Amino acid sequence: MAANSMHPITFGVVGAIDLYDDDASLHDGIYNLASSFVTLPETVSTLWHGDRIAAITFQHSEDAQIPPGQYKYSIPQVGAYQGIVQGHFFSGFETLADDEQRLRGISHAVVSGYVDRGLRAFATLNGAWLAVVFDREKQCAVFARDGVGFETLYVATSGPRIVFASDLRAFRLAGLATEYDEQAIMEFLHYLYVPSPRSVYKDVSSVLPGHALVIDPQGTRQKRFAPPRFVQGVPLRDEGKIHAAIQDYLPLFEERMLVAAESCIPRRGRIGLLLSAGKDSTSLAVALKEVAPDRVVALTMAFGGPPLDESSDAASVCEYLGIPHKVYTPASDALIPGFQRLVMCEDQPMGDTASLPLLLASSAFPEDVSVVWDGTGNDYYFGYVHHFDEYRDHKRRQFKRFVPDFAWPLFLRIMQLGPARFASTARDWQTPLEEAFVTLNGWTQEELKRLWQRDVDWSNTYMWELVRKNTDKDWIALKSEIEGSIWTPSASIRKSVYVARAAGLALRMPLIDNRLAEFVNGLPQELQYWGYSNKTLLRAYLAKHLPRELVEKPKRYFFFDTNALIDNRNGRLLGWLEESGLLRVFPSWSKAYLAEMLSEYRKRPDVYGDRIYALSLLSLWMATSRGYERLDDLCVF
Repeated sequence: MAANSMHPITFGVVGAIDLYDDDASLHDGIYNLASSFVTLPETVSTLWHGDRIAAITFQHSEDAQIPPGQYKYSIPQVGAYQGIVQGHFFSGFETLADDEQRLRGISHAVVSGYVDRGLRAFATLNGAWLAVVFDREKQCAVFARDGVGFETLYVATSGPRIVFASDLRAFRLAGLATEYDEQAIMEFLHYLYVPSPRSVYKDVSSVLPGHALVIDPQGTRQKRFAPPRFVQGVPLRDEGKIHAAIQDYLPLFEERMLVAAESCIPRRGRIGLLLSAGKDSTSLAVALKEVAPDRVVALTMAFGGPPLDESSDAASVCEYLGIPHKVYTPASDALIPGFQRLVMCEDQPMGDTASLPLLLASSAFPEDVSVVWDGTGNDYYFGYVHHFDEYRDHKRRQFKRFVPDFAWPLFLRIMQLGPARFASTARDWQTPLEEAFVTLNGWTQEELKRLWQRDVDWSNTYMWELVRKNTDKDWIALKSEIEGSIWTPSASIRKSVYVARAAGLALRMPLIDNRLAEFVNGLPQELQYWGYSNKTLLRAYLAKHLPRELVEKPKRYFFFDTNALIDNRNGRLLGWLEESGLLRVFPSWSKAYLAEMLSEYRKRPDVYGDRIYALSLLSLWMATSRGYERLDDLCVF
């Protein structure tokens, strides 16, 4: 592949709608937009054509559940409504024949449901999907994204034509992605991802998870159709009743776990399980042992040694369950070429540092693995519990309900005059409450202000809006909503989707199954979270199937040492980016402050490593998207 071409898109959708005219060039334009996609031996490519609407979908055959190949369908129509839906569904379409009519049958069922029930019809869909419905008579286009946010859907308008796609690179081909959104770039450096509804391009919007973006003569707006996946149960407040309830509900929970797992089993080949030895991925290993014992191979990333390396814990789980297990440790000389490949497989920059080793590990799966499982998804409905620092944010939120905004600074100054604990809390509370949901490793507001040499404001972000609208909402419910509907789809899920699709693999997240979420929502509170621990019933499920020492081990996290990449002995990435002039992404950036930040990084790489990693990724991503000609030099120091 040429150095100046982005990594080809493997799976997704691209299409367009002409609101008022029957434009003969519509279908030709769709073929042009789809030229950024590449078909693999497992690809189901489908041309959809209708009145004033056309699309092409690219799916893994395991997602489409029909043989690979090229298909052509008229877009299902019910009255004045036309539409398509794409994705992997966990339930609701079992009665449809597993043949060439399956894709059209699912789309027809969804359009019919929308005609009858409006946006509520989307709330009944269970899986990873996106949908487009067009009402020709009312010139109303609706673009919907699943409630978990597994799939992405972007929309842009060009006169009477609306272009939609699951990948931003299609908009560059259409000439609709010509200007970067500097606010989105700031948010990336701050959060280490670009939260919806923004995209990295100024004129392209992202549909929010669980929302439908509606465009009609009245304007453009996003409407929510999916309720929050976390619903607090009624507390039992009696330890004896809690233990009895766990035993009562555990068989029902296990039954739903197995149903969710069975919905994600491929028709052929083995299942690749990304096993971290955490509660989530381990629960999938247990379920796989039940539903497909001879069709699973687990893979664990290892990097840095204890306590960062969980491969020994994962090996113990696999040994006990009798599951084949592989450990992948990225080689030092693979990091820089891998980083270049990572940048080229992202349609917008995403700064999760685990992405690089995960991408490299994807090549370690055996050839008979076409579907990979990931344990993301159930924190949202079990609830994100708070620890001590978040408890302080919860208390601050309670105080702010009684202290007017104008008096808040004075209130903090009075607190600082009190005991040391009060003074420390007051200093923490000087940071806006909304920043409690921001990664600790991103660029701070003050750092970005000095870099951009102008004020930086987060008050118009979706996250801040959500906090303002939910002043009376319970803290755990609010935290679960923000983490689950903003961070998880934009960072955690997106990381896995990028990597799987770059490797041509179909991705499954069984724990996002709505049937699991609805069951957990009806549980007593302590079966969701109890004290400072969540996933109470999931822990009981693991305790039933695994030895105590494997279940109750301390929680650890996978960390990738960004310095191994940034200042790699096989090629100095940071030095190359500096010498090429790529680090100063915008001319308006302060050259002096950028040099100061690089100096601080070299003094304290443990503090500034993730910031410089994000900056390096952004620099290389933008250079790649602009067709920079010297990227081949990156791998030949």
